[in-house]
Amino acid sequence: MTKPLTSPVALMVKSSAVIGIAGSSTISQFCTRHNVGRTTYFKLRKDGHGPTELRYGRLVRITAEAEREWMDRMQTPTMEVL
Repeated sequence: MTKPLTSPVALMVKSSAVIGIAGSSTISQFCTRHNVGRTTYFKLRKDGHGPTELRYGRLVRITAEAEREWMDRMQTPTMEVL
């Protein structure tokens, strides 16, 4: 008989799969991929310019679709100064 997966990591992986975010990124992964500091990320988010976040309890993820939409928004020229 195998022992059920109950470690914090196993539960996080299981809950990620259940809510459909297996291919998503953490904030740190997103920042690394886009060469954006965490402080800048949180400023962008506060100002309404960050990517859409998926939240499940304390778990925060950015889906690939939200990342693409964010990149499109950031590439669109605007008159607003960040």
